[in-house]
This record gives sequence, C-alpha cells and structure tokens, in this order.
Amino acid sequence: MGRARALAAITLFSIAVSVVFTGLLMLAMHVPHDRFAGGIFIGALVPLIVAPAASYGYLVLLYELKHAHARLAESAVRDSLTGIYNRSYLMERLELEIVKASRTAAPLALLMIDVDRFKGINDAHGHPTGDLVLREIARTCAVCLRPYDVLARFGGEEFAVLMAETSLTVAWEVAERVRRQVSVLRIALDAQLTVDTTVSIGLGLLEAGERAPAALIARADAALYEAKRNGRNRCALSSEEHAPVPSQ
Repeated sequence: MGRARALAAITLFSIAVSVVFTGLLMLAMHVPHDRFAGGIFIGALVPLIVAPAASYGYLVLLYELKHAHARLAESAVRDSLTGIYNRSYLMERLELEIVKASRTAAPLALLMIDVDRFKGINDAHGHPTGDLVLREIARTCAVCLRPYDVLARFGGEEFAVLMAETSLTVAWEVAERVRRQVSVLRIALDAQLTVDTTVSIGLGLLEAGERAPAALIARADAALYEAKRNGRNRCALSSEEHAPVPSQ
C-alpha cells in the first residue's frame, strides 16, 4: 500500500470510529434529534482534519524504516566495492542449488574467474586503479551473463559465477564470452592513459550424487589454475580434453 493510500485508509477508519463513537455517546446522553446530525458532522469533521496531520509523520517514519531495512538487507549480500553479490551470498545459493540439482538431476556449473597479473596493475598504477579495474570487470561480466546467473566477488581479484540448470556446452560458451569481452576492455585512467587486462576462467561441473559445495569449488579452482599455467587469458576444465570447444 502506498503512502497516500495508507493515509486515506487511516483517515477513513478514524472518521468511521469517531462517527460511531459520537453517535453512541449522543444516544447515551439523550441528545435531541435535531442536534444529532450536527454532532455526527462534527464527529466526522474532527478526524478528517486531525488524522492526516497526525498520521503523516508516523507514516513517513514507518516507510523510511522499511526502506532502510531493505537497504541494510541488500547491503549484507553485496560486495561494497563492485556492487555484485559477495562470497557469503554465493555460498548460500550454491548450497541451495546443489540440493535442487541433486533432486532434479539438472546440471550445475560454476565459473571461477581470476584477473591476470592483477598485482602488477596495483604496483604500476596504485590500488585505486586496481579497484577501478575490479569494478569494470564486474560490470563487464554482468553484461555477459544471463539474468538468472549469480555473479559474486569471491575474494580479492577473484570472481565466481553460479549457473543453475546449465550444461557444459552452454557454460563454456558463457565463460568464453566473458573472457573475450574482458580481453577487449580498455579502462581509461585519463585522456592519455588506459589499462587493459585479461582473465583466466576455470569451469567446474557438479558431479552426480555430489552434495558438498567445497568439491565443486575445488574442481573449478583446479581448472582455473590450469588456465593460469597454460598461459592465462583462457578458459579451462580440470580435464582440458573434455572441453567442448578450444579456447580462443
């Protein structure tokens, strides 16, 4: 209910209560019938004037508290730097999706994304630039993903993407799309200076009967390290020969 509708509802309720109470009081006091209508009118007029003024401040405070609570709840699951979900939220969703996948036998994929040579960016340009790079990569990843994928900052320069009901082929296509878009990203520091970077991505799939989130994370991490070892700026599985398409 909006603020105006709530105010109108409170006012109408106050008028109804006041009219009924005034009518009963006049009946109890044996007020003459020729004064009855006037008393009812006053009983309706007073709350019509007083109720909106008295209720407005309370409603404003109530709605502000509601919005503040919503903002607080949202901030608890968001990374303060990038604005995407944080690791805590990802782990909660991962547990829920694993339970769902085990019940429906639907595929479940996890991407682990790491910014290549991120320390060098911090050393060369400073941590504020490093923060800018992380925000831009998070934004780029979000654009590449589907609305129902869960993008989170896993820690430091590492991100994760949880993809429910997603096959290996589709997950690999998404991973490659993210990798390519980040590789062409040019982050402007000023009119003359830009920073470019790449990411390495590891893809892990939930195995049949698996219930532990740690096992899926470890599998995606192992693939990520394999991508790093093989030259960075690439996607990898823990067993590269199973990849549906080669990295570009």
